[in-house]
Amino acid sequence: MKNFIKSSKTWMFALLCVLFFSIGIKAEAAPGTVANVKQTGHNSSAVQVEWTPTTVGSPTQYQLKVYENKACTGDPYITSDETTGSEGIVRNLSAGKSYYLQVVALDKDKTEGTPSTAIEVVTSPNAKVTTLKQGNMTTRKISFSWSKVSGANCYDVGYKKYGSTAEAKFKETTKTSYSISASADTCYTVAVYPMRKSSTGYIAGDDNLAKSVFMYTIPRKVTKLKLYSTGGTSRLSNIATFSAKLSNAADGYQYELRDYNNKKITTKTVGLNATNTANNLIQFKQGLKSGQFMRIRIRPYVNWNGKKKYVTKWSDYVWFAPTPKTVKAAISPSQRVEDGLIISWSKIKGANNYSVYVSRSRNSGYKRVTTTTSTKYNLRTFNGSQLTTGTYYYYIIANKKSGGKTYKSDDSWYFSKSIRVDTYYY
Repeated sequence: MKNFIKSSKTWMFALLCVLFFSIGIKAEAAPGTVANVKQTGHNSSAVQVEWTPTTVGSPTQYQLKVYENKACTGDPYITSDETTGSEGIVRNLSAGKSYYLQVVALDKDKTEGTPSTAIEVVTSPNAKVTTLKQGNMTTRKISFSWSKVSGANCYDVGYKKYGSTAEAKFKETTKTSYSISASADTCYTVAVYPMRKSSTGYIAGDDNLAKSVFMYTIPRKVTKLKLYSTGGTSRLSNIATFSAKLSNAADGYQYELRDYNNKKITTKTVGLNATNTANNLIQFKQGLKSGQFMRIRIRPYVNWNGKKKYVTKWSDYVWFAPTPKTVKAAISPSQRVEDGLIISWSKIKGANNYSVYVSRSRNSGYKRVTTTTSTKYNLRTFNGSQLTTGTYYYYIIANKKSGGKTYKSDDSWYFSKSIRVDTYYY
């Protein structure tokens, strides 16, 4: 009986010790679940995410687990190295692909907390947009299409007027074609960027993969075409410059030349380097003929999908001619001042007549003294008076009548003659 009592006391003492030492000891809780996981960065082989750390338990590290299936079942496709911060990067992913990512908190004993809710993360495509082409041109709309890019599930379309300082406009589409409203007679820069968009709205893209092309609305017809001058630094140069209301959208112009008998001479093109758009001037060099009236018309072209495209009507025809090749003046054979000056010039084929203009001043005061069908004129008086010793300035205009209009040869070159000095020109 004594032994039983002793044994009972021993057992009770042991139980009290257990109870005593267990008072105040609390089991360590597992780490909690992180919140607000979101993608913040990308390239074609990596994603970056950030999150709000958990305050439950004693988390010391975080780990990112990436799956290829939305349910995040099975082994992770990739598990990142542990990180102590609130953001992390997962590398070695495939380009243009969606993955599903969870963040797990770990304590110092590597005990895992409950994984966060999975989010879709995306890498950017690594293939460029190709075959970006404009559809048929219209006056107020630009339509275009391109080939599908591997890994892209949407595209960013950017556009702006060529030469404009305004910011480009951007529109997102899941299709491989798009249309924009556009101004008439305008060139636009259009760019398409391949992207991959996640269900959270995050977009992964690379600007270096974009394709950029010039696109156009129909160029306007050239109007008010008129001869500005012929020649360049020399009046005998085969150059003709015209003023006109040109197109804003053109990449260049095609011109057709016909001779004084309306027989076609040539059809050529010139680029924008032949134009001065600020002053609405355009210059032509090839196919010009001296000593005759010629007929010209022009129309704009654009480089549509890599080819010259002509969709605009021709301008109206205009006749033009250079200054007569030879112009000279001589004192009359009598050598008397009162017998005047003999002004002569070479014939311009196709001209109906010629007008002679004279002045005593080099830069102003020219008056028409005659219109004649001849190529010679005897200037005896000027301003109602006999000629006097000094210098006379003059130029010749050839006139061509057609369609109820009178067209004139170049009037930008003038000549001078002194009673005692040989003929010269400027």
